[in-house]
Amino acid sequence: MYLNYSISKLFSLLIDTICNYKIFVALILSAIIYSVLYLINTKVKKFDFITIVINFLIIILIIYYYNTNLFNIGMLKYFYHNMYFYFFSSIIYLILVSIMLYKNKLKKVSIINYGLAIIFLLYALFMTYYLSNVDIIVLGNIYPSIVLGNFLYFTYYLIVLIWLIKNIIFKLLNKKH
Repeated sequence: MYLNYSISKLFSLLIDTICNYKIFVALILSAIIYSVLYLINTKVKKFDFITIVINFLIIILIIYYYNTNLFNIGMLKYFYHNMYFYFFSSIIYLILVSIMLYKNKLKKVSIINYGLAIIFLLYALFMTYYLSNVDIIVLGNIYPSIVLGNFLYFTYYLIVLIWLIKNIIFKLLNKKH
């Protein structure tokens, strides 16, 4: 299921969401606090473990609510605006960010991106539950989360890809010397 609104409509819906749902403000504040604490304590492995557990629970919720639709080929149509693709990509993102945080790679970038992405994902899951998982109603209420969440995911994927390529190139250059 997808929508394809203009960028002005997207931000209008986001502002309406922030103003009309106090849960969104609570998620923003919670994510900021968690991210700041995590950034201050990047060497503490407890935060890595807590994040992995949180991510695992979120993945279970996504699979519980959207199980059969996550692997539908139709989700690739307008994938950037597609609700099912967003949740599928969320699973991939949560696994990747968990690995990167646990392995202590790109940690600060991962924490900042995670703090932003988790706001949209938790709001989308809250609305899924709140609206009894009626897809068309959920889609209309989480559209900004879908588009901005996918943007954050793809930005993170690109950062990780560039980091991997850079490391491969450096390893190849170091082997020659």
